[in-house]
Amino acid sequence: MKTPITKTLILTLCALSVSALNVLAQNLVVTSNTTVSDTHYENSGTNYAALTNSSTWTVTGSAVTLTGTAATGNGRYGARIARGTLNLFSSTVSANYRAIYLDNNSTANLTDSHVSTTGSLNDSTAIAFGSGTSRLFMNGGSIEASGSSGRGIMFFVYQPGIAVLRDVAIITHGYAGAGVYGQYHSGGSFTMIGGSITTYGDSARAVHCMGSNSIYTLQNVAIHTSGVNSQGITAMFGNFQFSGGSITTEGDGSHGIWFNGGPMNGTFDGITITTTGSGADGVRMVASATLALTNSELRTAGEDSSAFTVNDLSALTLNNTAVTVESAAPLLQVSGTGDGATVTVNGGTLTGAGGGDLLHFTGTAAGTGSVTFNQADTAAAGGIIALGDTVSDNIVNVNGGTGLRGDLTNSGSGSLTVNLNDSTLTGDVINAGDGSLVIALNNHSTGTGAFTGGDLNIVDGDSHWTFGQDSTLGHLGNHGTLNIGDHQITVSNADHTGTLNLNVNSDSGQGGSITVTGTAS
Repeated sequence: MKTPITKTLILTLCALSVSALNVLAQNLVVTSNTTVSDTHYENSGTNYAALTNSSTWTVTGSAVTLTGTAATGNGRYGARIARGTLNLFSSTVSANYRAIYLDNNSTANLTDSHVSTTGSLNDSTAIAFGSGTSRLFMNGGSIEASGSSGRGIMFFVYQPGIAVLRDVAIITHGYAGAGVYGQYHSGGSFTMIGGSITTYGDSARAVHCMGSNSIYTLQNVAIHTSGVNSQGITAMFGNFQFSGGSITTEGDGSHGIWFNGGPMNGTFDGITITTTGSGADGVRMVASATLALTNSELRTAGEDSSAFTVNDLSALTLNNTAVTVESAAPLLQVSGTGDGATVTVNGGTLTGAGGGDLLHFTGTAAGTGSVTFNQADTAAAGGIIALGDTVSDNIVNVNGGTGLRGDLTNSGSGSLTVNLNDSTLTGDVINAGDGSLVIALNNHSTGTGAFTGGDLNIVDGDSHWTFGQDSTLGHLGNHGTLNIGDHQITVSNADHTGTLNLNVNSDSGQGGSITVTGTAS
């Protein structure tokens, strides 16, 4: 092969024949547009790889097109682009530290190409963004990072990098790896349509989004993590949109989605979330996060793995979503600490296949937690509990035909209020702590069960409560129908304008009764 020397392409050959297997060593310095085909650049030096700014390849204000070309070696950089454009077609770039580095408003267009790091250095990245608004456009091919803290794509801190990927496979191997890493990625965007993100190794993350005003958009992407404490998505301070596709985690402590600090907005539509490890929630939210999950399916299979844990000013909305927890863990855990957390469930099904409760309130400081069920099918889930160390004030609104089936318990010193509107409740009411527990029936609502402490308010004439056994209440407000049967009911005070149904044996005079120990009106 003859190597032409032109004004736009400078090659420095070190002890290699120009005819030797199309291998060009050391320097390729480009100052204007260049096209290279069917070539292999390789450098076995310890400091630099085939194409870098320091020894082998610098692109400055120019465009380079590679077709069927390999740039390999064990140096630190594969290709470093500054204020230029890199076009790869069916090509390969690999290096120890940064396979491709886009700096100072550069652009890379990759088609059916493979970019990888070798894993011999920690914190290596296949495609790294530097300063300015650099751009990556990639169709087909793969991105692979090996070694501890290896990253497939990494955005530079406080810089607005932009990446658009279609049908690309991103793979990381090693401890604390990340498929896409956007730490303090501010004002930029990441878009991925089709393809997959897979991590192998503990403490990994498939996608990490942390940056104000950044937008991460995924469509029909398959996310899979296999290590311990390896999250599907971690995010804070930004916007996340995910439609179609799936999130699957296998390891213990590996949550599907973890919005773990700072204002964060997420919309997820038509996705499947599956966790199989222990202590691996489907979704975790803290610190002012907002997340909507629509037309989706979520399943947790491991022990102590809830579907949702919502804390600290966060807001979760479920729309027509099927949720299944296969262990005895509660489906929902909500903290009312501070200004509290809110959950709204519109339609869908919530199933505690392992016998777990529907909802646990866990607020250990003053505040308010609120959960609303609108036409949701909760019949296959358990009860609602405010745990023993809960001091927050918690409210549950049950609307539009939702059926609760399970005991309602307040073991804490805060309050638990359950408002039923055109809905049903089957379960006992137990006020076991120092706080209050209030059940209110409105608009054709019905309830069946016994009371051990707590208050009952039947607000309208079309609602009724049926006692299943002897009960003790604090306050009874009956403006509907109270079915006592042959049970003995004791209340501290009563406000009664409704209907009272008792069973009394006509011969013995024995039967149901209600006793008011305080005031009655």
